[in-house]
Amino acid sequence: MSLQFITGSCGSGKSYKLYADVIRESLDHPRRHYIVIVPEQASLQIQHTLVDLHPRHALMQIEVLSFNRLAYRVFEKLNIAAPKILDDTGKSMILRKSAGRRKKDLAVFGSSLSRSGFIGELKSVLSEFRQYGVEPDKVDLTGAGELLQAKFRDLSVVFQAFQEAMEKDYVTAEELLQVLCRHIDRAEFLRDSIVVLDEFTGFTPVQYQLVESLLRLAAQVRVSVTIDPALPESSLFYMSREMKRKLEDLAMRQDIPVDREIRLSGLPKRYEKAPELFYLGRSLGMPGAGYEGSCQAVRISSAPGADGEVRFALREILRLVRSEGYRYREIAVIAGDLSRYSGPIVHYFGRAGLPYFIDQKKSLLGHPLVDMLRCLLEAIQQNFTYDSMFRLLKNVLIGLDVEEISLLENYVLETGVRGAGRWQEEWAYRGKRLSREELEQVNATRQRAVELIFPLCSALKEEKEQTVSQRLFLLRRFLEETGAEQRIEALRRQLEAEGDLEREKEYAQSYDKVMELFGQFETLMGNERMTLQVFSEILEAGFSEIQVGLIPAALDRLVVGDLRRTRLGGIRALFVLGCNEGCMPPREMRGGLLSDLEREFLKEQGVELAPTGRESSLQQQFYLYLMLGRPSEHLFLSCSQADGAGRGSMQAGFLKQLKKNFAIPDSVGQENCFTVPADGLDDLAAGFSDAVRGDASLQWKALYQWFSGQKEFAEAVEQLQRASSCVFRPESLPANVVLRLYGDVPVSSITSLEQFAGCPYSHFLQAGLKLLPRMQYQLEAVDLGNIFHASLEEFFVNMRRAGLDWKELDEKQRTFLVDQSVSAVAERYGNTILRSSARNAYLEGRLRRVADETVWALQEQLKCGSFIPGGSELSFRPEDRLPGLSFVLDGGMRMELQGRIDRVDLAFDGDRIYVKIIDYKSGMTGFEPARIYHGLQLQLMVYLQAAVEMVKRKYPDKEVVPAGVFYYRIQDPVIEATGHEDEKQLREAVLKELRMDGLANSDPRVLDMLDHTPGKNSRVISRLERREDGTASTRSRAAGRKQLELLRGYAVDKVKELGSHMAAGEIPASPYELAGRMPCEYCPYGAVCGFDRQLEGCRPRKLPAIGLEELWNILERKGGDRDGAVDQGTTENY
Repeated sequence: MSLQFITGSCGSGKSYKLYADVIRESLDHPRRHYIVIVPEQASLQIQHTLVDLHPRHALMQIEVLSFNRLAYRVFEKLNIAAPKILDDTGKSMILRKSAGRRKKDLAVFGSSLSRSGFIGELKSVLSEFRQYGVEPDKVDLTGAGELLQAKFRDLSVVFQAFQEAMEKDYVTAEELLQVLCRHIDRAEFLRDSIVVLDEFTGFTPVQYQLVESLLRLAAQVRVSVTIDPALPESSLFYMSREMKRKLEDLAMRQDIPVDREIRLSGLPKRYEKAPELFYLGRSLGMPGAGYEGSCQAVRISSAPGADGEVRFALREILRLVRSEGYRYREIAVIAGDLSRYSGPIVHYFGRAGLPYFIDQKKSLLGHPLVDMLRCLLEAIQQNFTYDSMFRLLKNVLIGLDVEEISLLENYVLETGVRGAGRWQEEWAYRGKRLSREELEQVNATRQRAVELIFPLCSALKEEKEQTVSQRLFLLRRFLEETGAEQRIEALRRQLEAEGDLEREKEYAQSYDKVMELFGQFETLMGNERMTLQVFSEILEAGFSEIQVGLIPAALDRLVVGDLRRTRLGGIRALFVLGCNEGCMPPREMRGGLLSDLEREFLKEQGVELAPTGRESSLQQQFYLYLMLGRPSEHLFLSCSQADGAGRGSMQAGFLKQLKKNFAIPDSVGQENCFTVPADGLDDLAAGFSDAVRGDASLQWKALYQWFSGQKEFAEAVEQLQRASSCVFRPESLPANVVLRLYGDVPVSSITSLEQFAGCPYSHFLQAGLKLLPRMQYQLEAVDLGNIFHASLEEFFVNMRRAGLDWKELDEKQRTFLVDQSVSAVAERYGNTILRSSARNAYLEGRLRRVADETVWALQEQLKCGSFIPGGSELSFRPEDRLPGLSFVLDGGMRMELQGRIDRVDLAFDGDRIYVKIIDYKSGMTGFEPARIYHGLQLQLMVYLQAAVEMVKRKYPDKEVVPAGVFYYRIQDPVIEATGHEDEKQLREAVLKELRMDGLANSDPRVLDMLDHTPGKNSRVISRLERREDGTASTRSRAAGRKQLELLRGYAVDKVKELGSHMAAGEIPASPYELAGRMPCEYCPYGAVCGFDRQLEGCRPRKLPAIGLEELWNILERKGGDRDGAVDQGTTENY
């Protein structure tokens, strides 16, 4: 019995010495057992190494084992039934159940049990305590803070509940070695054996206990320890010194001699081609350590981001393989943050056809099978909300058609279908856009979904508490009925055919992994009764732990990994990506349930746990040292100039140190070379914009010439060329397309033509292609406006039906009618959306208040003048054949107008009838002369034309005179008050804010009819002042009868002009810009039109701002000639 250490720096040949001695001695002593114990992830690689080194290429009596595999080997030899291991999945499920039952006893952790990731943190602490032999209820916490004491009380409760919930036949993975320690002394095959411990950087307490047993049994235990003889006291080797000291203490306690230490020094043979790599690691432990010779084997480069680093690595890998005869398995890539670099690696390495393997376990949380089961349980518990239901229905394993699901989703979004009851009944409401045939299709899809999902829903909810076995049986039956296993197999075969072997292996394991989880869940808790919520939470904890380990698909492949997990051997070239501060070595983000300060306190109390933050930092530095010593010929180090969020990122400290001590310059100019055509296409595309400006580099020209000469890239080059020389040009539709879109006689609304004036392309998408935004079951600003309009219309109808007069209406009657009107609209608007939630019910109350205030204001305004309502929501249609609303457009096509006027008021004066137009607006729309002039605000003037003609038709013996056109803004104004005002003054202030905005007839007689109350400023119309003689002041928005006629004629001509452009098929994406405003700000088609100011010719139409006086001057200069009233400047760029 003895202990022997083999020490040396990284790469000094410790492992080779150990293995060579073991092979030589095994040949000399064929009856002796040789046990090589290594970390689990290194066992396969070490077996290959020993087989390659052995002259017979066989292990014979040499065994390569990990500690866990040694346990099973002992159990097998002693004929002991191996305990069932409770893996991380089982631990998470039991913890979730046991901690949930003791939630009231958990003062600190109780409120966090449902927080995402908390059970994982609790499991980590459980594993750590068991690994280090810590029992929370036996830890002396004298002098500890109240929080730490409370945490340990909670941990004691959880651990006790966990132990009670575990089946007696199960042990955790951490307890397996404790079981081994109880039986190992009876393992005769270990007596007089040679035991080798290699590749370890330290041991846990239970592993030290096991090593102590091996020291008693084995003839000799040999341990490799990484310590550079030139730097024995460096903090870099803190872990190695600690391991060596503890092993010596174990030997001393057992009176086991420690043999002479074997120290390896000097330059190993593997570094003959690149001796600088042997000395490289010393600079990490000794800041001044360097290398006097040339340093050709190490290259340091930087790139703008992760993509640039990966592209540089790809080019160098291909160069090594093509020019220097490397095999892919002799090359490895290590990333500081594998989650950040794995995406670019998959993209660029895959595109170049490199055989690679990413050494990481993959979670199945995002797999379609797990996602389907999670969504299914979520949908049942949430009573089939929109999000949960459509996450489920869109799952590829459900098997519903994508088009059918999209139509169903649009319907549900528009109508607000929620709850199991609504899903199971026939849907009759068609919404605003659905045809009868489409509704039938929607119901058919709904029925298939119901038949698939709702039987399981009913079965799971049949009893409040069912056993776990019952619920798992129902889930298994659901998977069988949906054919999930067959669909997964079909997807696996598809991935295999596409060459995506990594995902193919993931899909090959997924169904079995889920079934294993179900089996473990049933074994542990099968007979326990629990609610669906508790069942789902425990199952979710299990799902979060399922991971699949992938095996490399080929022998000759390069390995991609991280600093801590990946074990490399026999590599000639190593690429280390992400050498930035905090990434390489990675900063330990411990957090968790115990802070570093609490861990330091526990360490002072003699409680050994996992390393603290400072110790972890030393560990990571040591792992970096080990990794840098792996390659024998080339080491490539790269860093990013910016992190994933675009923020500046500093080089890692060790990188600066290496450049200083080894005189290694930064590599430059690598971004402009390429080794695969796909990379070259990226560079070609990036340089086209410079080429268009005449700034192309010689290298880019050579690249362009090469690609232009390759037939397989001809189409790609042509597309790039077209894209780079793209000039934004106006487009037009052929006449036959215009006819199919708009018909022989287009019927248009004024709003649609105003949209055309704002941007013809937007009009084409909406009015021509009928491309409409997806409707949703929610109240938006436009809905509030529609509800106000409908409520006012309902109010007028109800008032007429009751035979009431506007001016005689009292407050009680008004309030009753308003409530009645708003209730009626709320009941039928948008599939009762106002009754769908408490928020919307509150909005309904606000709508009542604003509607009541609006009716009151309109009533007061009518009382101030001589006008009476002549009609509300008056429609005009082509069949009415009103003069001035039917046009023969340029080119011969006829266009008809239709619309609906919110309100027309009339005043009778002898043989004359005065007409006033009011349009309700819930937004900020006001009367703007410039917008009328440019065709953006024609509604009021065209409505005036229609109203005048309708009144003429009704009163043919009367002269009809325009009195004005006005906008009434429906709003709930906020009044500034001092607090001393009485109610009458406050009401007057509100009425002032609610005055109409527009253009009035300046005839004093008309002004008096509009508002005959005394005072300079009108109580009815804003921006209307009257002099003492009754005429309008120069600051007023007022116009003579001739001016109103000119403006009305101009609007009609403008309609004809816009219609002619539309009929000509003009559809340029040509938005206007007026006073800093553009329609693009609120246009829903921004993602479709491609309007981009960076493109040549892509500019908005800058429209001049003009005032009312300037507008009159323009119209009067035309002399009233309606054919010439349109200024040519307003039609440019259509």
